[in-house]
Amino acid sequence: MKTGFPIELPKEILKELQPNVDVVLDIPKNYVLVTTTMYPSKDGKMAPDVELRANLALETARKARDLGFRIVVVDGGSDASFSNELADLGAIVEKQNVDKYPGEHDMGRSRRQAMDIAGNQTGYKGIIWLEPEKHTFIKGLPENFAPRLYSEPDFSEASLAASRVYDGSAQIVVPRRLDTLASYPLQQQPGELFQNFTVMNAIQHVLRQRGVANPEEKAPYLDWCIGPRVISNDVLDRFLNYRGTVTARDKEGTPTVIEDRWALLFAPVWDAILEGVAVRGVPVNYIHPPEQTELESSSFAYDQKRCTQVEAMNKLVMGWVDEKLRKAA
Repeated sequence: MKTGFPIELPKEILKELQPNVDVVLDIPKNYVLVTTTMYPSKDGKMAPDVELRANLALETARKARDLGFRIVVVDGGSDASFSNELADLGAIVEKQNVDKYPGEHDMGRSRRQAMDIAGNQTGYKGIIWLEPEKHTFIKGLPENFAPRLYSEPDFSEASLAASRVYDGSAQIVVPRRLDTLASYPLQQQPGELFQNFTVMNAIQHVLRQRGVANPEEKAPYLDWCIGPRVISNDVLDRFLNYRGTVTARDKEGTPTVIEDRWALLFAPVWDAILEGVAVRGVPVNYIHPPEQTELESSSFAYDQKRCTQVEAMNKLVMGWVDEKLRKAA
């Protein structure tokens, strides 16, 4: 297995909050897990990589049930047996129906649909978005794992991250992987770290150009590429109102649509930082599922996907910076 290696980030760029362990066990009854799925089959059979990912998603639902989390899933056309098993595990499964969610790509629109359903669950304070295969973000450290952030084995990484939204210290939390992607495919690690630093520098650049003092304090290093986000219901509309468009000038000065696949997890948060919303990092001992690392580390198709993501992120960042600086001019 081609995995990454430990990288120690400079401490001066980390302005994160430690988890509030006093409230961790209250998180499952106050925050809804939310994700989207699409694991299709052909002639009743899934491709091997699709089946592996579907099984990881079922493990996510199983762990959510065992820890008392409610989980909302919007499904975009999975095999019926998968959807049925997901529901049997207690998940709220809704078919993808993006008609009332404007945007430029069904991936972004379905994620907004899922967030909307989760945000309307009665009695909850916010949502925890995660990719469906990341069951180890709910719980999954090996018993002999060291160094462990906390010795308590029942602490969920999702709950640790959400603790700082629950206690009012932040409105949006971007968890940070303490192993700096050492459990990921080696080729993925430098790309995601590079993107994290690029986003940090981009936001600081916009703040600096706007004359904001101490941009390093207002936009510290965050692990943008981890995927999961904890979002208070108070700011959920920022995500629901994203339309998949960040405008940038092409050679003719015409606004161009940039991104509505992964951008929902990025652009609304960048805007929130500029507007003074409390966005913070919280360290977690997230370890990537080893089966997924094994699959992706030797797959050219996944390498192509990462290249597409890096290209999309580059266009998104450049377009966002251009838009913000023009609005400030």
